[in-house]
Amino acid sequence: MSSHYADRYVAANPAAGYMKIQFYVPFYWRPGDAHADPVLRALLESSIAEFDTDLYTPNLVGLPLIARTGADDDNVPPVNSRRLIRLLNELNGKGGVPALSEVEGGGHWFDGIMTSGDVGDFLAGHTMMHTPLPPFPESYTVVTLNPASSGARGGLVIQQLRIPARAGRLHVVQQRTQGQLIIKTENVRRFGMTTDNRTTSTELVIDGTVLPAVRLPEQQYCRLNSPSDPWAICPDSCSWCASERSSSSSGPILQVYDRQLLLVVGTHGTVQETARCKAGAVTIANDWLQFGNGVVDIIADDEALDRADLAAFNLIVLGGPAVNSFSASEASTGNLPVSFEADGRWFSIGWRLFNDPGTGVLFTAPWKGNLAVIASGIDEEGLRLAIEQFPVRTGTTVPDYIVVNPEQQWKAAGGVLAAGFWSYDWSFSEVSGYLR
Repeated sequence: MSSHYADRYVAANPAAGYMKIQFYVPFYWRPGDAHADPVLRALLESSIAEFDTDLYTPNLVGLPLIARTGADDDNVPPVNSRRLIRLLNELNGKGGVPALSEVEGGGHWFDGIMTSGDVGDFLAGHTMMHTPLPPFPESYTVVTLNPASSGARGGLVIQQLRIPARAGRLHVVQQRTQGQLIIKTENVRRFGMTTDNRTTSTELVIDGTVLPAVRLPEQQYCRLNSPSDPWAICPDSCSWCASERSSSSSGPILQVYDRQLLLVVGTHGTVQETARCKAGAVTIANDWLQFGNGVVDIIADDEALDRADLAAFNLIVLGGPAVNSFSASEASTGNLPVSFEADGRWFSIGWRLFNDPGTGVLFTAPWKGNLAVIASGIDEEGLRLAIEQFPVRTGTTVPDYIVVNPEQQWKAAGGVLAAGFWSYDWSFSEVSGYLR
């Protein structure tokens, strides 16, 4: 949390923590990866890369931090905490603030892990009444892989990436005497400023373009066309959110759980398809309660079409246009990034058409500025496979869209026919997608 929302933190004390799931449950043991292209594996892992704390360590520069670990931790080895502090010391340079507290003989979670010795002193010193937020460093980097799951650092917040699921960065140098922030960007299409009183700059120099500092949430700095174009102030609030991906619709599929949710069950397919949609909805609802402590209503597709408040929800829609009347309504308006044949005999993504029996697709779609996730299949078997792709447990790698066939049940990633991330305008892109 502190690496993603650093401007909200006085200090941080990670204890007995792993850097990312791949260090806790090694992915190199997965046999299915032997059947998958390296590019596909990279795209799949990109769907959980926003949880890679090591990639986000630049956001922690300048934040007081002490990592506590037991030297004999056989659950989360101390190399995780050592790696965090090494990375931070490299980024902070001389005079850096992070520290490692490794307790000889300590296991995974021991008496006094949060209170004894240097950690107790650290916490006491940073939890006093009215403890001020630390000042912004003279130079720092803001980094995110997903604007939906990260906030401001140094008074700057990335709001849209040029290429999704690739790191967006703002490299910042404060010129206090000139009242300027010198910013160099990487893979950023839109960003904004907060009203944080720790920055007094009156001018930004963004990739050479000089612009006044505007600290209003409804305004962004944007470079919308070519990466070689000058930056500009875009005073358009979030009018672009309806047609482009924003923090509320950026995906991946896991992001659908980030706000109030409804499950919409298809009732217009075969008896088997309707039963599959109902059973899938119950499974997803139970999983969301067990693993996310969330509660979700299940409604029929025709009822969804009549709900006046539907725009307030993120949606999980079970059944494509041939099975679910809500999916059919959205497809008829051209809102879906996947194209469907009317009776469900095929669907397509980009140049690739899918019509083999047992093929299923799970994908994100825009919904009134929010997010919808739709599961569909060529037949009941494909629908079942699509529903089973919903991410539930830590480390489940599902991007914005994934197409699977029955081989996926034993080949894992080797049974994935397509996967990737929609572009910022919800279109298919070869740059961020894979079609087999």
